[in-house]
Amino acid sequence: MDQLINPIVLKELACSWIKEDCPNFDFHPIINGTRTGIFNIFCKAQAILAGKPFIQAICDQLNLNIEWLVEEGDIVNGFQDHGVKVASLTGQISNLLLAERVILNVLSRCSGVATQANRIKEIIQSIDDKVVLAGTRKTTPGFRLVEKYGLLVSGALTHRYDLSSMVMIKDNHLDIVGEALPDYIESVRRYCGFSSKIEVECRNFEEVKKVAPLGVDIIMLDNFEPDAVRQSANWIKNNYPAILVEVSGGIDEDNLEDYVCPTIDVISMGTLVQGYSTIDFSMKFEKFKNS
Repeated sequence: MDQLINPIVLKELACSWIKEDCPNFDFHPIINGTRTGIFNIFCKAQAILAGKPFIQAICDQLNLNIEWLVEEGDIVNGFQDHGVKVASLTGQISNLLLAERVILNVLSRCSGVATQANRIKEIIQSIDDKVVLAGTRKTTPGFRLVEKYGLLVSGALTHRYDLSSMVMIKDNHLDIVGEALPDYIESVRRYCGFSSKIEVECRNFEEVKKVAPLGVDIIMLDNFEPDAVRQSANWIKNNYPAILVEVSGGIDEDNLEDYVCPTIDVISMGTLVQGYSTIDFSMKFEKFKNS
C-alpha cells in the first residue's frame, strides 16, 4: 500500500499541511529548545488504522522517526482508559509539537473513512460477496487522496479519482445533448479509445432502455427505489450481460440491504467520503530521550 502514492505528491501534501498550521513564526522552540523526546500516539476507539504513508511524509519533513506498533488496515480496539498505543515518535520536541495536530488530523480522518467503509463493505458481502462497494468524488477539497486511500485500506473501491479516470455521462449531460446522445457517445468513444470506460447515469427505466444499446460499459441507476433497481438491473443483465450495473443515490446503512441483489455489480455511496465519523486519536509526551 505504501508504494501506491506518488512520493512527490506525498511530500507536497505534508509540506502544505505543516505550512497551514505554522505559516510563519513558531514560538514553541523558544519554550522547548532543541531537546529530543518521545511522544506516543494512542487510538481511543475501535477503528481500522489507515494513513501511514501520509504520517511518514509528515515525519520525513520534520526529521522525526516513527515506529508503528499496528499494521495498516488492522483493527484497533481502543476502548480503554488511555486508548491503545499505535505508534511512537522520536525527534526534536518542537518538531514533535509542530507535527502533533497535523498527524492527528490526517490519521483520524483517513482511519474514519476506512472504518466506516469496512463496516458497510462487510454488510454488503454478508448478503452477496460479488457486489462491491465504491466511494465517489464527493470528497473534501484538497483532501481527496487521503480519503480515497482510506477506501483502499478498507477493501472498498475508490471509483474514479478525477474527471480523467473514466467518462461519466451524468444527468446534466443527458439534458444538454438530448436526442444526440448516440452521436455524443460515439464521439467520446473515438477520443477516449479502448483505455477508458464509459458510464451513463440513468434516472429511470426508460433512460436505461435507451442507453443500454449504445455500447456503454457501465450504467448507473441513480436514486432508484429498490424495486426499480431490480427491474432495471434484471433487464440489463438479461439483454446486455456485459454491461456493469452500478447503484447509487439515497443509499445508507439503514436501507442498504434492500438494494443488494445478484444483478448489480457496484454500490457507490457518497457518505463514505462525505459523512464519515472521525476516529479519536491523541499524541502524548512520554519522556526526554536518554533521560
